Amino acid sequence: MSTDQLRSNKGFSFRGEELLDMRMSPETAVTAADLLNVLFKKELEQLFTNYADIDYANRLANAIIRFRRVRPVQTAADLREIIATVVPEGNRSSSARLPEARVFQALRIAVNDEFGALKDFLQAAYGHLKDDGVLAVITFHSGEDRVVKQFIKTHKPETALFRPDTDEQASNPQSRSAKLRIIIKKRITAHEHQEINN
Repeated sequence: MSTDQLRSNKGFSFRGEELLDMRMSPETAVTAADLLNVLFKKELEQLFTNYADIDYANRLANAIIRFRRVRPVQTAADLREIIATVVPEGNRSSSARLPEARVFQALRIAVNDEFGALKDFLQAAYGHLKDDGVLAVITFHSGEDRVVKQFIKTHKPETALFRPDTDEQASNPQSRSAKLRIIIKKRITAHEHQEINN
């Protein structure tokens, strides 16, 4: 996410009052508000578990269902209100990531099918590499990293992993969860090619 996107009035930031849109492309039909208002409880729970590793996903899904019985979930303020009933500010760890950030992230990933887009990108980019070509991928989310690791497991390239050192983390706190994976396409044998395509 860029700063411009956070300021785009599309509900990406949990600090604003915008409508919960979160679509990065005008071609995307479904908004974050749509998901919050039409998904079943189990689907909401899976969304928050799969895309944000939220351990209170069940309680959050229940709170959303209760809220929308009264009125639709439409704005960032509505969602903050719901989250506050599940994780009150007084019960939050000072070192933990804000629950609002994780919930909004999960919705953004779902609306834009970010993991699917990452899979498509890896396939396309790797397909354009010549032997010994290099692809660098930075992930900030455990789900993104799982997608990249699965790609590596399937295609078996040479790889290297880099993480930010303590100095980088101190000067750039947003880098703490970053992982830089270098993927080098190696020449494969006919047997390896057959294994990949089976």
